[in-house]
Amino acid sequence: MPTVLPNEVRRLAEMEKHAIQAAIAHAKGNLSQAARSLGISRSTLYVKLSAMRDRADSQHKPR
Repeated sequence: MPTVLPNEVRRLAEMEKHAIQAAIAHAKGNLSQAARSLGISRSTLYVKLSAMRDRADSQHKPR
């Protein structure tokens, strides 16, 4: 069952997702460069990408 988040938290998560996607696009897929431009470590970026995938997967699973 997906976690229901308050609207403010959902909006923040969406803003973070868009920032990460934009940084990766700007870096032409170079995750190290994207992480540097976001001011986070590469490992933190990997953790955030994994969490984004997990959320996306949980939203597409049949209930």
